[in-house]
Amino acid sequence: MSRKNAIVTGAGSGIGKGIATYLLESDYHVVLIGRNEKRLQSVIDEANKLNKAVSAETLVLDITNHMELDDKINGLVSRLKRIDILVNSAGYVKRGTTELDYSELRAMVDTNLVGTIDITNHIALIMKKQSYGRIINISSCSGLNGRKELGGYAASKFGLMGFNESLHKELAPHGIYVTAICPNLVDTEMTKDVQSIPREEFVQVNDIVEAIKYLLVLSPNVLVQELVLRCKAKYIKDDPD
Repeated sequence: MSRKNAIVTGAGSGIGKGIATYLLESDYHVVLIGRNEKRLQSVIDEANKLNKAVSAETLVLDITNHMELDDKINGLVSRLKRIDILVNSAGYVKRGTTELDYSELRAMVDTNLVGTIDITNHIALIMKKQSYGRIINISSCSGLNGRKELGGYAASKFGLMGFNESLHKELAPHGIYVTAICPNLVDTEMTKDVQSIPREEFVQVNDIVEAIKYLLVLSPNVLVQELVLRCKAKYIKDDPD
């Protein structure tokens, strides 16, 4: 039996790396997408140390570049024929609201929202044809509740949540399951500047992986629009976000 195919964006580090590793170990053929070839390849090399039979390929791609994305994703879909899972994990965060630099705002909106929509729309076409698929958007609690000093980031993630909800409703009749996973503080490079809570009390990357495992074992009768994973220490320390 041939392997199922999965695509993971932002697969070179953090949450994307954890998800890609899990899918590799679960016998999927995984396409790891990111901007850094060495990082992507290192994920595959690490997985190979545990399982010599992993099936993977890297695709160096900046998802904010529409022309590059259009060309490479169309070529990928044409070659693979079937896509079972798309995980949109590419993300960018920069603090700021009224004082946020315009270039940083554009980087967040283009990565967290526009680029994610772009690649999803490409993959949704093939999923409709095959009448099956699962799309998982790694969003954030900042896409549910705005917080001071994160206005730009919240705007990009609120937009993603609106897209996720629309897609969830639109694609369900086609046998395509769309879910947003919304954590707040995850122990990755993106949260290295947070000093108020010990790192060991953050949401862990493996918690995100476990959430995906849960989604993948549910019966096809079940739709999950979003999963919210809050850092307990943060939730208790501050007002819930």
